[in-house]
Parts: sequence; structure tokens; C-alpha cells
Amino acid sequence: MTPTRKRPVVVFMVCGGVVLALACAILYFTSNHHAYNRAVGRCRQKDYRAALAILERLSPSYQDSPKGTYLGSFCKYNLALESYELKKYDESLQYLVTIPDSYPKYDEVKDLRRKIEQKLPEFNRERERQRQLAEAKRQEERRKEEERAKHAQEEAAKAAAEEAAKPSNLDTFMSILKTAGVDNSIIDRVSQNGDSLTIVVANAWHYEPHQIRLQAAQNLWDIWARIRSPKNPDKARLELTDLNGNSVGGSRVLAGSLIWVKE
Repeated sequence: MTPTRKRPVVVFMVCGGVVLALACAILYFTSNHHAYNRAVGRCRQKDYRAALAILERLSPSYQDSPKGTYLGSFCKYNLALESYELKKYDESLQYLVTIPDSYPKYDEVKDLRRKIEQKLPEFNRERERQRQLAEAKRQEERRKEEERAKHAQEEAAKAAAEEAAKPSNLDTFMSILKTAGVDNSIIDRVSQNGDSLTIVVANAWHYEPHQIRLQAAQNLWDIWARIRSPKNPDKARLELTDLNGNSVGGSRVLAGSLIWVKE
């Protein structure tokens, strides 16, 4: 039997795997190296926050390498320095505590931490004082708002009480009729529905001449309009009915002032 030739195939597959692994390693290293160079460029532009964001996307091994650690520490120190100048001491400390003591300029890190620790107690006291002032201001504004709301409620209640104390439009109308000497011999009863006044006339009303009844109806409407709607008289309406509820006069559809009476 002729033996099968498998050894060259196996060797080829092993060599191919090695080449592929080497290619992936080179590509991986190259991508990290390019990203590192971009971070360096950001540092030169003093955009330390963007540089640190790029470094954090590198592989852990590349971040932990000497140059990765150095560049990350350099960015954090400068960000801490910027926060310190802006009096953001808490934020500055957050950057500083993550810088390893292997950083070549760690003495500067310790010096900045010492400055922050000296300033932080007074800064915290001042921040607390400002917080208390702001809270006191909010409470004062809340108190004033409650006083305004209470005053508005009191004014509304006062206005409602004054309005309730006033005689109604109907009471005023009846008072004027009484003063004029009009009694139940002509007008049996009166009722109001919004702007409309309904007068039920007694039987004596029908025996008066047409012109007298028309003038009387016009005068009654005029009194009602002055009471109910002095600025817009035609809004006030009058309806005259007999004792059985049949219409015998009042305002026409077009306007309250257009008065008619039954012939």
C-alpha cells in the first residue's frame, strides 16, 4: 500500500496558524500604538481629558506599560491642576489618588495633594455656608410665595363676601319698583334667569291701552338694563307673560332694547 502524504499538509496548517497569529499581534500592537500617538497629540494640544479618554480605550497591557502609565499619570495630574485652579478640590483629588507613586513627578503630585488638603476644610466650610444661604433664600422665597397665595385667597374671599353682601340684581329691581309704587295689582311676580328677567303681569295689565303697556314695558326693560348690564344694555332681556305663562311682550330676538307688547 502507498502511504498517504499527510505531513506537508499538517506543516502547512501549523505555519499558516502561526502567520495568522503574528499578523493579528502586529495589527493589535499597531492599532494600540496609533491610538497612543493620538493621545500624545491631544496632550500637546493640552486637551488632557480627550487624551485620557483615548488611553482608557487601549488594551490593559498597553495601559499598564511604562509609557502608557506615564502618559495617563501626566494627563491626570494636569486635569487635577486644572480642577485645582477652578477650586474644584474634590474633583482634583479624584485624579490625584489614581496616580501611582512610580510616576517620575510624584513629588509634584504630593505637593498638590498637600495644598488641596490644606484648602479643603475652609473650602468645605464655605461651601456649606453657601448651601445654607441658598437654602435660606429658597425658604424665604417659599415663605413669600405662601404669603402671596394666602393674600390672594383672602382677597378672593373678601371680594366674594362683598359680592354676597350686595343686593342681587333682582332685589335691586324689586326695590326700585316698590319705591315707584308698583304693586301686585299690575305685576304678580318676577324671576331672573341670567340676563333675562321674566315678569308675570296681573290681569289688570291687559286692560291698559296698547301704547301705555308698551311704554311701561320699555321702562321696565330700561330699569333692568341699567341694573344688569349698564355697559351693554342690549344684553339685558325682558319677557312678559300672563298668569298662565303665555307670552304677552318683552325683548325681540335681535336686541334686548327692541320691546314689543301684544295688541
